[in-house]
Amino acid sequence: MSDFIKVEWTDLKNNVRQLEKLETNINNKLEQIMLECALILESEIKTVITDMKLVDTGYMRMNIHSTVRSLISEVLGIVYSNTEYIKYLEEGTKNEDGSTRIKAFKFLQKAYFRAKPKISKHMKRRFKQIGMI
Repeated sequence: MSDFIKVEWTDLKNNVRQLEKLETNINNKLEQIMLECALILESEIKTVITDMKLVDTGYMRMNIHSTVRSLISEVLGIVYSNTEYIKYLEEGTKNEDGSTRIKAFKFLQKAYFRAKPKISKHMKRRFKQIGMI
């Protein structure tokens, strides 16, 4: 003979609604934190561009933006630019004979390594504020 445990759950719809609200609040806070982190990187990129004297008209610096993209299981802070030539300044270009046409400045890489500790510190502080760590 098997024993059964009877569990009664009242107000299931309200409990589900509360859990969904909690999930939405957590996602909203996570998106806010990731945007803040992307803005830190954006600021660092603009600083590096200026420090390296890659600013001519200011068009590239003016067209660097931050946003957040939520996917199924992750939230991404994204820094992007809609200027086509930014990749050529970052990676450089070569002529057909293999000689350098445009020097690779690696300013995005420099900005990332300068911003990484700031972003890490900011994330830890913000996660502590909302009780996630």
